[in-house]
Amino acid sequence: MKAVLIESGKVVNVAAAPDETWQPPGGETRVDVSQSHSVAVGWTWDGAELRPPAPSLTMAERRADAAEAVNNAYVACLRRGVTWNGTRWTATDAGRDTLVELHEVAKQDGVSVTVLDANSAAHTLSEADLASLRDAGRTYRRRARERRLSLLQAVEAAASTSDVEAIDETSGWPG
Repeated sequence: MKAVLIESGKVVNVAAAPDETWQPPGGETRVDVSQSHSVAVGWTWDGAELRPPAPSLTMAERRADAAEAVNNAYVACLRRGVTWNGTRWTATDAGRDTLVELHEVAKQDGVSVTVLDANSAAHTLSEADLASLRDAGRTYRRRARERRLSLLQAVEAAASTSDVEAIDETSGWPG
């Protein structure tokens, strides 16, 4: 008869039990399994079922997961947008192009234009305001790209699991 010895929900030993009444001397939980069952040390026991440990990720998989987390944080940063004059502003690529065009119109015609912020509130901006907002957005996006590049370089340079786990993709973004 084959038995596994469980301690804190983990298989700590696989033993040949002499009979059905035998109990482990160390106080571990005994679970009988068939001779053909391929259970091994390290498996988990949830009180009803034995399960093999989850497969370990390769370094390439860990790096890929970390790079995906960095890219997701980058997209979230861009979606948050830039704060300019105390107001949050976001823009898609098309919105940035429109802002540049509005700046040119305001500059040529000497007029102010009305634009919507991230909360859809209207603001009347002069040519100088539009230029300042445009420049703030460019700086924000540049800093976000630099942070993303720095983190992706750290992911690629990681030599161990602990190196990958030490990368904090959630902080240091412009805001």
